[in-house]
Amino acid sequence: MQTTGVMGDDGSDTIRQTNIISVPPYARDANTEQRQGTLTVLVGVNVGQVHTLGDIPLVIGRDAEADLRIEDTGASRRHARILPCGDHFEIEDMASTNGTYLEASRLVGSARLLEGARILIGSTVLRFAMQDAVEQRASRQMYELSVRDGLTGLYNRRHFDERLRGELAFAKRHRAPLSVLLLDVDHFKQVNDVFGHPVGDVVLQKVGQALRLQLRIEDLIARYGGEEFAVVARAIEVSGAHALAERLRTAVENLDLGRGDVPHRVTISIGVASQAADGITDDPEALLIAADAALYAAKHAGRNCVRVAGEVPEVARDGTTAALGTGRRGRSRAPTATTQLAAITGLKTGGSGDD
Repeated sequence: MQTTGVMGDDGSDTIRQTNIISVPPYARDANTEQRQGTLTVLVGVNVGQVHTLGDIPLVIGRDAEADLRIEDTGASRRHARILPCGDHFEIEDMASTNGTYLEASRLVGSARLLEGARILIGSTVLRFAMQDAVEQRASRQMYELSVRDGLTGLYNRRHFDERLRGELAFAKRHRAPLSVLLLDVDHFKQVNDVFGHPVGDVVLQKVGQALRLQLRIEDLIARYGGEEFAVVARAIEVSGAHALAERLRTAVENLDLGRGDVPHRVTISIGVASQAADGITDDPEALLIAADAALYAAKHAGRNCVRVAGEVPEVARDGTTAALGTGRRGRSRAPTATTQLAAITGLKTGGSGDD
């Protein structure tokens, strides 16, 4: 710390102190590290995501084997590629169906990428830039902040909805099954009322961690809102999705949360909606409606259980029939959505109520 004496306007002495700090490593890196080419998603799925370019060609397309895979039905499987050319990068169209556009002009052959250049592939817009390590780190942090839930660290609802559309498109192209699970912490309002909201936050964090540990790396989990979580399970049909849901339910049921004023146990209810490889819909809302209706049935069946859309309703613990109705959000109140729900899952719609 450095101390400096100065004279004030009124003639009195004033002492000012300045902290002496060393230059942080990341600031030094900005002056010495080589800037790298990057592509940032401006429009499309995963807005804000940053991809670093290397010293080998990078293929862009919707194929699972593409170096930069974009979920866009207007993109070809191998749509375009980025070519490193010494001190600069070029882009080349790979005979795509809809063409590659650079700054609003359709690309013919290859062209040099200038700083800030915008690339249009299908309906996805990418921006090219040369960035150093500090700039890349900042860009990635901003992206993570935009797609993550601040409390649990899981993905947020906006990112989940974007990814679900992409996963449905992928499943349809590859004729693969897809499952969606909606999970709700039982009696969570009582946790907040009895133990307080800070304790409720701890419960949600612990539940989120327990769920994530049970999933594959290719599965997607998000905090969908409040005490509700959502999972997309790729290439899993109905029986596998049911087994996965039971594994998640058991993991939370066996989770010991006991820590002073934290409740020792909580449970979850789960609704499952699956689509076979030959029946994939283009409408993510219809799949969510089905999963929500199944979750609603699980709640009315006594909670701490799993219900699957399209299965025969079971009798709840109070003796009433736990029919798979339209769910809690009212998503299926519109006739078109109800028709879609019935056509996709075989649910008998009708009946609604509060959680």
